[in-house]
Amino acid sequence: MFNDPEIDKLIIFGLLGLVGVLILAVIFLAISRNIYYVNDEGEEVPPPARKKKRKAEPEEEEPVQEEPEPVAALPAPEPAP
Repeated sequence: MFNDPEIDKLIIFGLLGLVGVLILAVIFLAISRNIYYVNDEGEEVPPPARKKKRKAEPEEEEPVQEEPEPVAALPAPEPAP
């Protein structure tokens, strides 16, 4: 396997490509903002609303809760002799 220089080149380029992708992932994760908002007790709370103008979205109607139908009782098992 290592006697063929073409396979060696492919392995080296594959490893370099993998290292490049991992470096880009680390840079992206280091730059991205991970901000958590907590209250006085240390519990996580949702972030405050941003002051952007948004179009009013129509409110979705809540689904109506229907009561489940009763299930017929199973017959009692017969005692073993």
